Amino acid sequence: MKNSVIYLDIDGVLATDKQYSIKKTSKSYLSEFNCYPYDAKCVKIFNDILEETDAEIILSSDWSLYYTLKQMDEIFKINGIIKSPYDIAHPKALRMSASAALNRGFSIDEHLFFNQHEFGNYVIIDDLDITCYNNSWSQERTVDYDNFVHCSRGDFEGIKQSGIKEKILKILNKRELWNTF
Repeated sequence: MKNSVIYLDIDGVLATDKQYSIKKTSKSYLSEFNCYPYDAKCVKIFNDILEETDAEIILSSDWSLYYTLKQMDEIFKINGIIKSPYDIAHPKALRMSASAALNRGFSIDEHLFFNQHEFGNYVIIDDLDITCYNNSWSQERTVDYDNFVHCSRGDFEGIKQSGIKEKILKILNKRELWNTF
């Protein structure tokens, strides 16, 4: 059993709007992968979280539509992230919704349902408010939205936002009830 898992979005979390607007001609642009770099300060915060928790990374980002796990491993290394994703919560296109947040919530919920016995604590870090998924279906959810950390969009901060790191660490470091007996 893995101790902790991070469902990770990239845009708005590790790559802020500032990185998104980097021109393809910029020296920092990752032309080999046709993508922009991550924010160095966001990467530092994320690495601090990984070092403290030794959490595994499950990519929940739309980047998984364009890159394989092997390519993401390279992109993470180029950006200085000390650990690479080990799995992907594959994005699902819901026929009844054009909402990216709803689709993301569904994908994470499905991945968590099928893998919930493989790990203890988990956190979802995203700039999309996936809690809209909670009210969209009548079926029971696997996702506990107390484990969701929202990075506000458009503020150039991502995971650097005040209090975000602490909230993530609190979620990942909590002891599960069944581990205390």
